[in-house]
Amino acid sequence: MDRKAWPLDIRVSDLVMVAIVIAVIELNVAVGGGAGAAPLDALSWTLGAVIALPLLVHRRWPRAVLLITFASMIVFYLVHRRNISPAPLMFVPTYDVAVAGYLALAITVPAVIMVAGLFAVGLSGTPLVNVLADFLPSFVIFILAVALGEVVRGRRALAAETARRLELAEEEQRSDAARLLAEERLRIARELHDTVAHSMATITVQAGSALHVLSPAHDGAVREALVSIRETSKS
Repeated sequence: MDRKAWPLDIRVSDLVMVAIVIAVIELNVAVGGGAGAAPLDALSWTLGAVIALPLLVHRRWPRAVLLITFASMIVFYLVHRRNISPAPLMFVPTYDVAVAGYLALAITVPAVIMVAGLFAVGLSGTPLVNVLADFLPSFVIFILAVALGEVVRGRRALAAETARRLELAEEEQRSDAARLLAEERLRIARELHDTVAHSMATITVQAGSALHVLSPAHDGAVREALVSIRETSKS
């Protein structure tokens, strides 16, 4: 059932993934207090769930989803900020973009959101050591997303190249088989032509010799038959 394409290429696994991401985000919302954080209320829970919804179409538009989740985190921090990590929301689109081959984008967008977060939290007066300790897991998660995406992209590229080479090898084998068959047919045709030509030449000579030694007393019908044989074989 999961392999069946739904509208917008949404699958059951995507629904499960989004549910897990929402649960992790809501856990972050619940514990993400700190200096300058908005109060934990219904808006906090709602925003925590809504910002994960674009992940449903991450298969179809990976780059757009990465940019949308990036913008969603910025809006969340500006409108009703809770000190949550962007990694749970942006891990999947970062991985998707890396798999798609957009390595620069996969690195730049998470880097910008992390630097912005470091700057915002730093302004709140939190000691730098504590800030770095809090942000380290998110850095690790984003690095893992990019690295994993690159590995998968490399494996897929290798598999595609291997399949292409196998297809070329099979095509070359088919071409060689067709060439050998054509050469064999040509050889048979030449041998057949030489054999038939020799036989026809022999018949012509023998018919001519028979006409030469045939006495005038023989039946005219025999002579006409020999003449016909000679002329037909000669042609």
